[in-house]
Amino acid sequence: MKKIGMIGGLAWPSTIEYYKMICTKVSDFHQKRGDTPPYAVPEMVIESANIAETRALRGKTSDETSWAKFDEKFRSTLLKLKAAGADFGFIASNPPHMRIQSITKDLDFKVISILDAMAQTARNEQAQKVLVLGTAVTMRAPVYQKILNQFHIETVPQLPSEIIDEIQHLIDTDFYTGNPIDARARLLAICHEYAEKETTAISLACTELPLAFPDQAESETFEFDGFQFINTTVAHVNAVVEEVLGWTKRDFQKFGLAKRNIHEDLDSTLIMRVRKVKSI
Repeated sequence: MKKIGMIGGLAWPSTIEYYKMICTKVSDFHQKRGDTPPYAVPEMVIESANIAETRALRGKTSDETSWAKFDEKFRSTLLKLKAAGADFGFIASNPPHMRIQSITKDLDFKVISILDAMAQTARNEQAQKVLVLGTAVTMRAPVYQKILNQFHIETVPQLPSEIIDEIQHLIDTDFYTGNPIDARARLLAICHEYAEKETTAISLACTELPLAFPDQAESETFEFDGFQFINTTVAHVNAVVEEVLGWTKRDFQKFGLAKRNIHEDLDSTLIMRVRKVKSI
């Protein structure tokens, strides 16, 4: 298996979820394949960033040069992961991905993007339109819109500034401090106001927002209150697990599996069949 490099701490509750889900999914894979316990889990290097520091380094949307220190912070941290022996890296947070092109420019180190993972999930769900909910940085940036448009998926126009600020406040208070259920009602009210249930999927594009739905913590997509939600954290984890296991698109096609659904599609019988075929 490949060695993982993770930038965590943004914020620490979601870092725990990332670590738990990655280890659980890889361990389950080896268990269902019939391996002897203890079941293998991937080696992992974690650089836990200081969220207060990275927040302070954020630039202004209209000033590209103001992001230089922010970009360099994440770029240098990714290089630390590489130096520590990681085969690839990822950032366990949505907002830094709004700068992912600048952060990874000419970087000789593979980085698994939450943007690509979320867009792929939206396409798999045949979403016509997506409402992206997240931090103020995420919701004001055009990055998700651009990548979803590449998949011919529309996005709900940017929400009013006061709504974006309110969601940011919920993330910084209720979600970050451990009271996500209290904020769920307001989150759903925003969905009802700005999204159409029949055509619009809701992207929880902040690693804290899925905490409002604890019963769906490990679901890549789920339905709640009539809306189809996309958990970007789980979509990202599944993309990381694919990379860890070293499965290529051809591998998934060869065995008739849907890419990025390995955790759901591989029952024990199928895995044993796959193992037999791969050994021939």
